[in-house]
Amino acid sequence: MKKRPPIKLTKAGVFLVTSSGEQRIAAPISFHAIGERLDRTKVVEIRFVNCDGKKLSEQFDMAAINPKNLSTIADALGNKGYLWPTDGVSAVEILKVVVAKIPSRRFTFVAAPGWYDNAIVTPLRCYGGTKRIVIDPRSGAHLASYTKGPGSLNGWRKTVGRLAKKSTGLRLSIAAALAAPLLRRLSMDSFALNLFAPSTAHSGEGDHAVRRMATT
Repeated sequence: MKKRPPIKLTKAGVFLVTSSGEQRIAAPISFHAIGERLDRTKVVEIRFVNCDGKKLSEQFDMAAINPKNLSTIADALGNKGYLWPTDGVSAVEILKVVVAKIPSRRFTFVAAPGWYDNAIVTPLRCYGGTKRIVIDPRSGAHLASYTKGPGSLNGWRKTVGRLAKKSTGLRLSIAAALAAPLLRRLSMDSFALNLFAPSTAHSGEGDHAVRRMATT
C-alpha cells in the first residue's frame, strides 16, 4: 500500500507535505485544551476556523478522541462550518493528527453560571479566579441570546419589562446594568450583586446561585 504524505498542522491551516512542497488542504484546526467537569469527567476542546473565517471552539466528551469515534467530531465541526477536504485526505485522518498531541492547557467545564471557588461565572465572562471556566453551551444555562444593535421600547416592554414586573431580582439587575456606565463618572467603585437562591436544575453540581456583575 502506498504511504500517504504526512499531514502538517500550522496556524495558517492544514497542509499535506509532498516531495513537491506543502499543499494547504483545510483551514486551521487544533486540539486546544482539556477540561474537567465537577464530576471529574473530562472534555476536550477543539478550536477551528469555519467557512466564514470565524474562529470557533467546540467541546466534546473525551471519549470522542478515540479513533473509532473521530467521525463524531468531524460531523459536529462540519455542521459548524468547518470545510473538510472533499477528496484525498479524509476528515478522520486529519483528526488523528489533531488529537495526537495532548495539550497542556486545562479548564473547568460547568453546567450553569454561579460561584466556583473564588470566581463568578456568567454567560459572558468570568470574574476573579485564576483558572479558565467554561459554561457548557448545551446545558440550557444560556437563557437568552446576546444580540447587538438597536432595539425598540415596545420590544423591551414585551420581553424584559413583562418579566420584570414579576421579579424583584430582575428589576434590581436592570437597575444595576443601567447604573454601571455611570459609576466612573460619579467616581464610585465598581460592585457586584449577589442574587442567591437554590437552583431548580438537577445538574449534580449542587445548588448554585446566579450572579450578575455591574462594573465600570
